[in-house]
Amino acid sequence: VKEGIGTYDFDEKVKNEVRCWLVETASDYIEDLPYKFMCTCLAFGRMMSDLDRPTCATSLIEFCWRNSEMVSATPFGTGITSQPGIVAEFAARLVYQRGRVRYGYGDTAAAVEILSQGIAEAEAVGCRGLGLSKLYRGRARFRVGDEPDDAYLSGVPPDAERLRRSVEDYEACERLLRKIGRLNALQGVKLFGNLSVSLTLAGRYDAAIAALARADDIRAKHGVSGHPSDGRLLYNRGSLHLRRFRLGVADDLTEEWRRATRSFEAARDVFRGIGRNAEIAICAAKLRWLAECAPAVVGAAEL
Repeated sequence: VKEGIGTYDFDEKVKNEVRCWLVETASDYIEDLPYKFMCTCLAFGRMMSDLDRPTCATSLIEFCWRNSEMVSATPFGTGITSQPGIVAEFAARLVYQRGRVRYGYGDTAAAVEILSQGIAEAEAVGCRGLGLSKLYRGRARFRVGDEPDDAYLSGVPPDAERLRRSVEDYEACERLLRKIGRLNALQGVKLFGNLSVSLTLAGRYDAAIAALARADDIRAKHGVSGHPSDGRLLYNRGSLHLRRFRLGVADDLTEEWRRATRSFEAARDVFRGIGRNAEIAICAAKLRWLAECAPAVVGAAEL
């Protein structure tokens, strides 16, 4: 002002500087609004799926799929967001949730096909992150399911080919998690817990026990606990011992009975704490069966 610029011109110059600063500061945030909006819709879709509201979940997730061009020209293409490195990861999460909803409806073939297409597209553009590992783990799980004992399956047990391909997908998932440094985290616990199901159904009990031990080791060394997967690991272990007991393929059937019973009781307690009623019911059913078998296997003192 002292130099003669005048108060009006000075005021306009200051306002223009402030405007430019605001625009530059907000530009990245504004560019990322479509991405953030889609992430929010996807998160709500996943939450609805977790709450067993498949119709609402399908609506939200399919909305994301139909409007994925808001984030990228193609699902795994170059993003218009200012953070292009995360576009493929978002696409992988979206594909996984689409398959997960179909799996929840009981349409296993469609779920596997959705994830297979997603894996092919992700690999074609060089996506090698956490999202791709989740697609491999999801496809393996959808092929085989979550029940390690074929006596409790509602449908036809997976054949040897499905089990083999499932294990191959889990191995691909393990390689990716190791490469990106996420194997010793929750993702590793889920991986080895899911892998134990396929190995148990394939009769590869020692390998299944080793997979569960690796999951337990990650939980103990890296503080991964307090998650529903805790109950699932206990359930898978109990189912492994129950299957060996039921088929009579263990050296000490009494010890198998004890291990199965202890695992299901512990799993039931975990599921009670988080309100997982379906899991509580199947644990109770298996415990009843074990109790009915007990007199023929263990002595009166055990009972």
